Amino acid sequence: HHLCEWLSDSEHPVASVLSLPNSTADPGVGALLCVICEEKSAWLFPYAHELVGSVVDYDSLKEVEDDIELQTHLVARAAASRWPCNLFLVITAVGKAHHGLRAIGVGTNAKARKRAALVALSATVRVLGETGTTEDPSKDRAFASFVQR
Repeated sequence: HHLCEWLSDSEHPVASVLSLPNSTADPGVGALLCVICEEKSAWLFPYAHELVGSVVDYDSLKEVEDDIELQTHLVARAAASRWPCNLFLVITAVGKAHHGLRAIGVGTNAKARKRAALVALSATVRVLGETGTTEDPSKDRAFASFVQR
């Protein structure tokens, strides 16, 4: 089928998975994790840079604001789900083991979007079952419980 699908839950922070049409169901490739950041200093968001640095194996990160390819899917979903906004950032890992993996951050300002996307990318890699213990930068197992969702 040619429709994208969203899987969401009602837990906090709001997170959804966008399953792209005509693609594989692989996390970070055809199934993109989208995290919504309403408060950039809450939850795991302050640890976003630390998380991505310890979890994701990359040379650089490519950032695209409001990616045209995904915009129609996201804007419709944001409206249907009453997200705080429909501004989003797509982060793609470039180089090394996780080359090409993507994740999405939604937020009202650039810092919130970036932190949300970094957390989403980190969780995507962890879901792929990479070896190692699950990081716990906030010391309350918030990242582990988020990955389990």
